[in-house]
Amino acid sequence: MLPGQGDPFNFGGQESARRPTPNPSPEANVTPWGEAAPQEVDPFSADDDHSAAPAQAVGPPLSLLLVAAGSVVVAALLLLFARQTPAVAFFAWLLAGPVCITAAGFFLGSDVRRRATPYYVEKSWARPLQIGVVIAGLALVFVAAWSFADWVGRL
Repeated sequence: MLPGQGDPFNFGGQESARRPTPNPSPEANVTPWGEAAPQEVDPFSADDDHSAAPAQAVGPPLSLLLVAAGSVVVAALLLLFARQTPAVAFFAWLLAGPVCITAAGFFLGSDVRRRATPYYVEKSWARPLQIGVVIAGLALVFVAAWSFADWVGRL
C-alpha cells in the first residue's frame, strides 16, 4: 500500500457510508440557477395545512337498489290492480324491465367500485336483495308481455 492511499480492501465500508451534512447557510436553499429550491414536505407530519378529513365508511349504493325495487313494486301493483289495457301492460313492462335492470346494473357497477376502497362496509342483505329484485323484475316482464299478448290475441 502506498502512502496517502486508503485501504485497498475497503469496498464501500465506513468511509463511503458517511453522508455529507447539509449546509445550514441561506445559500443551501438555492439551486445552481439562482432559484429557490422547493421545500420538502413530510407527508407524515402533524403540523401541515393539507391534512385530510377522516375516512368515511362506504357501503353499497342503496338508493339505486331502492329505485329498482320500487319500479318492481309499482309494476306489480299495476299488473294486479289496474285495468288491463295495453298501455298499462306496456308501462308495467317498462318499469319491470328496462328501469329495474338499468338501476340494478348501476347498483352493481357502483357497488364494485366501492368495494375496491379500503373503507367498504358490506351489508349482508344487499346482494340477495339485488338478486331477488332482478328475478322479480324478469318475472314481471314476462307477466306484462303475456298480458299484452293476451290483449293482442283478443283483437
